Amino acid sequence: MSRAALLNFLYRIIYFIEVGWLLIDTIGGYFLNKSEGNSAFNTIIRSIVLIIILFLFIADKNVKAKSLPFLLIIFFLILSFCQYILFRFDGLDIDIIFKLILLPIFLLLFKTQIEQGRLTQKNVYTILGFNILILAFNIVLSYFNIGFSNYGINKTGSFVGGTGFFYAGNEVGGVLTVLSCLGLYFYSKKGFGYTILFSILFFICSLGLLSKTALISVFLNVVFLILLSNFYRSFLIFIFIAILGLVLQQHIAQQISLFWTRISYFASQQGWETVLLGGQKRETALGVLSELLFQKPLLILIGHGWTGYTENNFFDLLEAFGLWGYIFFVIPAIFFFLSIKNTNILKNRKMLLLVFNCMLIFFVSILAGHIIQSAMNSLFLAMLLNFGYYKDLKTDKEVYA
Repeated sequence: MSRAALLNFLYRIIYFIEVGWLLIDTIGGYFLNKSEGNSAFNTIIRSIVLIIILFLFIADKNVKAKSLPFLLIIFFLILSFCQYILFRFDGLDIDIIFKLILLPIFLLLFKTQIEQGRLTQKNVYTILGFNILILAFNIVLSYFNIGFSNYGINKTGSFVGGTGFFYAGNEVGGVLTVLSCLGLYFYSKKGFGYTILFSILFFICSLGLLSKTALISVFLNVVFLILLSNFYRSFLIFIFIAILGLVLQQHIAQQISLFWTRISYFASQQGWETVLLGGQKRETALGVLSELLFQKPLLILIGHGWTGYTENNFFDLLEAFGLWGYIFFVIPAIFFFLSIKNTNILKNRKMLLLVFNCMLIFFVSILAGHIIQSAMNSLFLAMLLNFGYYKDLKTDKEVYA
């Protein structure tokens, strides 16, 4: 097989993986829930995906900055080894390094696919459309008490938020935040009907999931899109959503009541400041930060190892990998600024929706877990942060002419 044929084959496999990315999490989530979190399905599949992409980077001489993921892997393996020697902590977890490395790899991969013309506009619609359908299918199942509950089951036997067959509700909330932005941005270009359809779909999903992050983000995305549309279309969208709200007011009121009951209960137990920080674990992280600053300053630089207990947020990276851990915030930020540099937002006002969501994601990641460090969300974050290159997407006619 020639090098060109091998590369075409690998890129086709990767495209197939991108289209079915959430299907992997659906199957993996089923096994994780059935085994009470002990299934290795997702780890095995993602490791295979990681190997395929890294092999592609080696084989394709046109990939820029191909050494980045390899350097990151080597660096964090050395850092983890040093932590183990210095602190002898229990549970040296190599798996977290592969989870964290997925976002930088997908950022580089997605940018490469666009630059080389290996993704058309139709391909991007297919990736988004199929994954949105898988996400919606899982959450809608929870309305019928099928799958798994996000926050438990109430006295009537109904799910208090549901994830379908996905495993981690926090990660699903992060995915819904990013996919609602990308979905509304791309499918609103297809016309008013698509805008209404996807607005309704994302509202249904956010109400079904009952995640604070998802509820607020979807609401802001729809409002932002309305503001960025022309007056006539904005007015029609607003009227249609208002009518839908009146028709479904009883169900919406029930879901919001469940949401309010849940957070007010935790607020009465732990205080509103804890709820607003995102939970007891994140409040505890502030105490860990204080310990690092005043008792063990060496840990500020290198951390003391990943324990698997914490919530994958801003503070956890400091605890686990020290200041070096923040490279997983720096790299996405670099891609964000490259995207800003590579586009003229004034010519495409709707692109402000993508810029707004990039900033929203960075803000939410400081307190909310499973956003930037989510393997499940890595592909969609890469698609969002590379927004500046969408103008280079070719149509099928241009590719096959």
